[in-house]
Amino acid sequence: MGYPVYVWDDGSSTPERTIYGSGTYWVRYGSVCIQTVDTYYIDMPDSNISVHNNDTVVCIGSVVDLIADDVEGYVYEWMPSEGIADPASPVTTIEATESRTVTLKVNYPGCDPFYRSFYMEVKEVPVVEMPASTTICLGKGHEVHPYIPGADEDYSYSWVPAAGVSDPSSKDVILSPELTTTYYLTVNSGAEDCDVVDSIRISVIPNSIDLVNNDTSLCSGISIPVSVEGHPLFTYYWAPEEGIADPHQANSSITPEASGWVTITASREGCDDMTDSFYIDLQPVPEVNAGPDDTLCGGVPYQLFAGVIPDDYEFYTYEWTPSTFLSDGGVKNPWFTSYTASEDLILEVRTPIGCSSRDTVLLTVVPKRSVLLNVTDTGYCPPGMVQLEASNADSYVWIPGTGLSDDSISNPVANPDESVEYMVIGYTEGCMDTQYVQISVYPQASLYVPDSVTIYAGEVYEVDLASNASYYSWYPPEGLSDVNIANPLAGPYVRTRYFVTATTEHGCTLTDSIDIVVDNGYVFEVPNAFVPGNGFSDNGTFRILKRGEARLDRFEVYDRWGVKVFETSDIEEGWDGRYDGKTQPMGVYVYIIEGSLPTGDKVHLQGNVTLIR
Repeated sequence: MGYPVYVWDDGSSTPERTIYGSGTYWVRYGSVCIQTVDTYYIDMPDSNISVHNNDTVVCIGSVVDLIADDVEGYVYEWMPSEGIADPASPVTTIEATESRTVTLKVNYPGCDPFYRSFYMEVKEVPVVEMPASTTICLGKGHEVHPYIPGADEDYSYSWVPAAGVSDPSSKDVILSPELTTTYYLTVNSGAEDCDVVDSIRISVIPNSIDLVNNDTSLCSGISIPVSVEGHPLFTYYWAPEEGIADPHQANSSITPEASGWVTITASREGCDDMTDSFYIDLQPVPEVNAGPDDTLCGGVPYQLFAGVIPDDYEFYTYEWTPSTFLSDGGVKNPWFTSYTASEDLILEVRTPIGCSSRDTVLLTVVPKRSVLLNVTDTGYCPPGMVQLEASNADSYVWIPGTGLSDDSISNPVANPDESVEYMVIGYTEGCMDTQYVQISVYPQASLYVPDSVTIYAGEVYEVDLASNASYYSWYPPEGLSDVNIANPLAGPYVRTRYFVTATTEHGCTLTDSIDIVVDNGYVFEVPNAFVPGNGFSDNGTFRILKRGEARLDRFEVYDRWGVKVFETSDIEEGWDGRYDGKTQPMGVYVYIIEGSLPTGDKVHLQGNVTLIR
């Protein structure tokens, strides 16, 4: 009969076979000669039950749907069952209270159970602590470092509005708004709807103050208010403190002790100090002494000597009244000259804003004869002279004696080196009389022009003339822009000698000349190096300097590889060191210049120029 033989429908030949699903199966078995076929129907439940939940991250307190395939005949059990609404239902919910693995156990009667699992990570609702508000100055920023316990890399941040935030998606930021702004920070711990919002208000105060006071002038002893308009959060300090009622108040008063600047400084922590100032010109109230009463001869100059305290103030004005017999009623120590009348003179001394005081002096005049002069104020151009003559006295003294032929005669000749006012004193019967005459010595005319200047054909030369004169006359007029000014433009066609006569305001004259030499040649000049873009000298552009009548036909620049980097026929244009819009490297470049002369001759120049950076 032989050994047993087994043949299954899948071709296997073992007595046993593993079945993986429901269906009809057959086997042929027996000896080699006699075999039997049996057929079997196997009903096997499906173990491919799916749970439709993936690993997830949720916020604590959230309710999560648990969903599995609902197949009849299966028994379901969600584990662990804490927080699950119906652990035996394939579709139910779970409340997220902590992170854990959720497992579904599926059982079919008579079969081994199988399991499906997913991980549910539960995130805590963030806790955010940061200041509710703060204040900054315009242009400054405030660092915010919220305290968020338990924050990790899953946390995300969003600041709104984003304007003025250094990084709207960062936890730690610098807030720099231009206006007072409330910023909202939304913090999410890594799960949907697991976020919290907190806010901080940044109040922005100005970074400036307005000083009410302007520069002012005061009489000594006067108080004035000082005031500044600024934010109430600033602290204020007036300096110097001397004379200020309260230097730490925005509104105070000052009784200055000296002229100077008064400065207000506004401060606040985190802000730059703000300062402004105004100047107080403190003017003294003078104490005036017009001098002692006195008796004098009529017609004799008598100088008044006034005393003023304080005497170091520079800007007093003086007013003597009446001023009829005074040399100048507006000076401190005038000369008094009266022939017969006695005077009570009042001196009032004032500062520019009217701080004033006055005093009186009595001058009693003994009448006398007056000295007579034959000349009035006059003057002359050196060399010259003036004949003086006094009369109606017994003897004479001229003061000063400088420039006089004799200072003790009635009719000296005056020939001073500089302008002078002469006083002649005539003595008669014990009294004296004085007269004054101004002899002005007018400055001699001074004049300088170069001996000669060379220009090229077609050029003009502005004459470099130095003189003290007021009026000028040039000859010949041909080739001059103006014959009556100091510095005319000279552009003659041929060599010309120009003569100029300079006349001062007092009629003193002087003549000189200058030769203008005309060179009919030409010059093309180029530098040997230039620095492109140099705004501090004239070599920022490589260009031609032309003199004389020549026309530029071609001006080209080549680099060391023979590439033409610049060309022009305009004498006013130059190379700025760029080619095709790009700056060229430092190095040596070759230039070619071609031009034409009025004669038709051609000019050709070639050389090197160094570009320096």
